[in-house]
Amino acid sequence: MDIFVKKALVNSFITNLKKELMEAVEKCPEEWDGLELRWLLRDKAAEFVWYGMVDKRSKRYKDYKNTVLVDNL
Repeated sequence: MDIFVKKALVNSFITNLKKELMEAVEKCPEEWDGLELRWLLRDKAAEFVWYGMVDKRSKRYKDYKNTVLVDNL
């Protein structure tokens, strides 16, 4: 694949990811800090890039996932 096409694809992914994140941040609970926002970034990026990076043992992560589901982030 041509380097310009690769760069255009990456730019498109990042643009779409940024748009989704900014929309989700508008609905995030006020008490969320950098930890939950990083999880949100990771999960949104996973839709474009990868999966399986979930720390299912953490109560805080479970709470985060529940909020994402309930608030449709």
